[in-house]
Amino acid sequence: MEVGFSETCASQDEKNVDLIIINCCQVTEKARKEAKGKINAIVKEYSNAKIIVTGCLSKEEISKIKGIEIVDNTKKEKLVSSMYPNVDKNIKNFSGHTRAFIKIQDGCNSFCSYCIVPFLRGRSHIRAFDDIMQEIKGLLKKGFKEFLLTGINVGDFKDLPRLIKTINAMPEVERIRLSSLNVEHVDDLLFETILESKKFMPSLHLSLQSGSDKILKKMNRKYSSSFYLNIVEKFKKNKNFTFTTDIIVGFPGEEEEDFLASLQMIRRVGFIKVHIFPFSCKEGTLAATFTDIVKKEDILRRKKTMAQFAEDIAFQEREKFLGKEMVVLMESKGYGYSENYLSIRGLKGVKNEILKAKIVKNDKLGLFGENVYAY
Repeated sequence: MEVGFSETCASQDEKNVDLIIINCCQVTEKARKEAKGKINAIVKEYSNAKIIVTGCLSKEEISKIKGIEIVDNTKKEKLVSSMYPNVDKNIKNFSGHTRAFIKIQDGCNSFCSYCIVPFLRGRSHIRAFDDIMQEIKGLLKKGFKEFLLTGINVGDFKDLPRLIKTINAMPEVERIRLSSLNVEHVDDLLFETILESKKFMPSLHLSLQSGSDKILKKMNRKYSSSFYLNIVEKFKKNKNFTFTTDIIVGFPGEEEEDFLASLQMIRRVGFIKVHIFPFSCKEGTLAATFTDIVKKEDILRRKKTMAQFAEDIAFQEREKFLGKEMVVLMESKGYGYSENYLSIRGLKGVKNEILKAKIVKNDKLGLFGENVYAY
């Protein structure tokens, strides 16, 4: 907006659309198909606009589409500054969100056997500490209270404990979260920093992918199921701490006992949310060379079974908070998220307001609360 542009509702006023920037993803097969479909639809509908396509969708996928300008993913971060050199590159706002997303790292060196990310986004690289802090200070002026530190592999940010402590010491900051974390990066210093920083919320997304040690090794993950559980138990010293995760079902070589091991991990950890991904082969990865493919019908059956099982476990976890008071950051009218990332509905409050709620009900939609006006 600093360069004189204003957001327009394209569907209502097509002629006023001058510039469209499409940031694509092809980390999953679904994302790849949706991105290509969206690009084609936009090109067809807004032929008068300048259309820039960037992100990790390969050039081969879109090079034949006419009417677009392709910017390589490695140059994406400098896209705005290259077009408008005099404009501050730091993000000033996140429309529609109460939390600010602060990118601290990109790329990956892990080379998990199923993952295309290192080939699409390059090797791991971190953002300058001072640049991060400058962006946070600017976003605080816009009224943001919660900051989510993001990246492909945030654990590669070696100065993460210092970053968390520095943000924690800022009076205007109310909440700090991490987007995702691999358990092999949780050393004693990071563990102590997270638990001791009062503004770091008691919830983590700890990527699991499988509960079977055989499959974890084949995935080239850097931990065992017992190591993962040990990290979880350490964080559970705070009884309000909650966990979310990702799990792949149907990875090559996954047998019923491996699948059952994943279900057992869901039970033992007590995840409040499990993101389930059916295995999809990506050309160029090591997993694409595996021949012990799981049948499609078995993958779909396991996904359905796990989804129901995970929902049941999440319901049980939420039951523990019935009758308790929780501090909630309102997302919009009627609902918000507690400190440990539980969705609380039925509340009276406005977007970006922090209030206290008493939990009065738990159902398949989540928790419901009543305002506690003493907060």
